[in-house]
Amino acid sequence: MNTYKIATVSVALVIGIGTAAFAGPAGVSRPASSALQQNLMGELQAAAEESSHQAALTKGSGRQLYQMKTVELDDMIGRLKRGEQVSPAEVNKALRD
Repeated sequence: MNTYKIATVSVALVIGIGTAAFAGPAGVSRPASSALQQNLMGELQAAAEESSHQAALTKGSGRQLYQMKTVELDDMIGRLKRGEQVSPAEVNKALRD
């Protein structure tokens, strides 16, 4: 009986340590693949350039809206370059608006 308990505890420890070793750090999501991230950054940069171009062609309050959009997109690109987390919903909203 004692051998059975030791074997059970040993197996549980091996499984627990093995799972923790492959899981990665807690609370940190895995980064997106670099190709996917590069594609996303390319889309954001194109949208920022388009917004900047529209700001140059527009006068008044419309110009300020385009400038704010450009700043928002540039901020998102900077966060991605620094490896910070950017939610997909935030990216979709920025690209859609």
